[in-house]
Amino acid sequence: MLAFSKAVLAHFTAQWGGFTVIQEENTLFSPPVNTPWVRINIVTATTTQVSVGPTSLDRTTGYVQATVFSPLQQGHERRDFLIERLLPIFRKIRVGGAQFLTPSTTINLDIGEPWYMASVRWPFWLDLETTATI
Repeated sequence: MLAFSKAVLAHFTAQWGGFTVIQEENTLFSPPVNTPWVRINIVTATTTQVSVGPTSLDRTTGYVQATVFSPLQQGHERRDFLIERLLPIFRKIRVGGAQFLTPSTTINLDIGEPWYMASVRWPFWLDLETTATI
């Protein structure tokens, strides 16, 4: 999974192109003052064996989520622009061996001072080959 996470972060960073500062999960971070920024999270949900034999496939499902933080009292245009820029980053492509699906967008109604937030979530599945041990 480490190779997958690295591939996802590298793809995201390259595609985002420096529109804002990026916070990766579980990293020390000081949000910029009065400037939009984005947080990226990779979440694995379940793993299921999908084939049998001495070598089999385990399928992991999950999602990558990017949350845009935009300063309050500055309208929604900048946030909406950034969300539109995010949507195609993982839409229906393969990265790090994972197949990404159609993204969904959520506008966070719980405003966290001093940020107005919205998220894009790209579901994925990842098949990893495993070898039985005796």
